[in-house]
Amino acid sequence: GASAFDNAQYALESGVGECHVFVRRPELPRVNPIREMEYIGFLRHFSDLSDAVKYAGIDYFMKFNQPPTNDTFCRAARFEGFHLHTGSPWEKVLEENGKIRIFTPQGDQGLFDFAIVSTGLLTSARLRPELTGIADYIMTWGDKADVVPAGTTRNALIDAHPYLGPAFEFQEKAPGAAPWLRGIFAYNYSALPSL
Repeated sequence: GASAFDNAQYALESGVGECHVFVRRPELPRVNPIREMEYIGFLRHFSDLSDAVKYAGIDYFMKFNQPPTNDTFCRAARFEGFHLHTGSPWEKVLEENGKIRIFTPQGDQGLFDFAIVSTGLLTSARLRPELTGIADYIMTWGDKADVVPAGTTRNALIDAHPYLGPAFEFQEKAPGAAPWLRGIFAYNYSALPSL
């Protein structure tokens, strides 16, 4: 994702000779719909929307992914040693004498000293060691049957997010099974659909 460009520009500014950014998509996203969510009027009233409208809105935003900022892209691209490879998902990675050989659909990309993997994020309480023991009690957007507007299919990425209360508190999947959840709050990216 966009953090790959942050890492690339930092590495190049720190003296690394070459930095290659491999992107799965055939071209970089050019529109950052998430930026529109940062306006105070949007954020202040997003929670007032119905669950179905929130779901549809977040589903729409997630179709675009988040590009690097123009500033971050330009700071990385100004270096001769910056190389952008679009349409280049890694198909195979081999270790050779302490180095990394990367293969994409375009073939062998050569040997690299280091790899920083910036592949996006996935929200799931089951993936967090501190939440694994309580994950089965936490209601997610996927547990809400009535949130998907007509004509919209379920989005597994949204469905994995916790369905939070108005103060960003976890909600119980089964009422009465874990009332103590209301004392645990999620002030992070997992709150996006609930805002």
